Amino acid sequence: MAKKSQAITMSIEEFMAANANGGAFFKAMSPYANLTEADVNTQLHELVLASLITESSYFAKCMSKEDKENAFKTRQALLESYQKCRDYATQSIIDSLYPVDKIEKPVQHLSCEDEKFYILSRVRTNYERPTIEETAKERPYLSFTLNSERNLSHFPGLVWYGYRSGIVAEMIGLIKSLDADTRNWARNRMELGAEEEELLDAEDLITASLQNQTYPQISVKTQGVTCVGPVIHQAPITQDCVLCIDQIDDNSKRASDQYEIPILVLHTGSKTFCRIHDYFDTDELKTLNIFKGSMLP
Repeated sequence: MAKKSQAITMSIEEFMAANANGGAFFKAMSPYANLTEADVNTQLHELVLASLITESSYFAKCMSKEDKENAFKTRQALLESYQKCRDYATQSIIDSLYPVDKIEKPVQHLSCEDEKFYILSRVRTNYERPTIEETAKERPYLSFTLNSERNLSHFPGLVWYGYRSGIVAEMIGLIKSLDADTRNWARNRMELGAEEEELLDAEDLITASLQNQTYPQISVKTQGVTCVGPVIHQAPITQDCVLCIDQIDDNSKRASDQYEIPILVLHTGSKTFCRIHDYFDTDELKTLNIFKGSMLP
């Protein structure tokens, strides 16, 4: 039987205070501590599993009529179908990613008018430690955005980075078509909000985010794992390039020089949506929301 999380009502100020110090308050209150990947699936109620399946890209695009009929007969059938839907969504996202790790020029340009692409990106936030390595030690997951030539919206910040190296489908924790993962303390998919995820492939995820007029959010594990013979290596996921919209700003240039990574300039097209937006607005974010609520030409 799935455990029920405890409802907590608090003001924004109380929420920010509780979220401080690595989210110690929420970690202590969570009923899902120390769950393994397999444990997460056991926590999902049958009705939740059925909903996640029927609203998935795999259900709409890949399942036969017979598969759909059999998917809901038993809990085991639900779990197997759910896993197929999840695997399809996560692998689709990974397979779709533009190879920002293979950019050869110091500055490369990509036209939203002429090219079709998906880029996994993020902006480092105030909730993180000073270095990527320190953040990875403290936080199992970080939030990323999936962008495309149709939607360049992202979390506001000074420097926007593109990622690809070392990220595999199994590292994806939560997929949502809008800004949803505010649980920076989460240790597993259940704490991220597995009951609320959307098992959409890259194309459907962007379409859904545009309907919401915002950006999609994907939680990804902070550390990648590689095996050399019997030896297992863990290393933090690091940025492959700096992303800029239409032109290169000074902060992006400095970040490119500091990390010795290229710059990819994304040139907006006639149908490119770009909304720099976050649900938890602060005075700092408002000064950065230069494209907020607007359609770029």
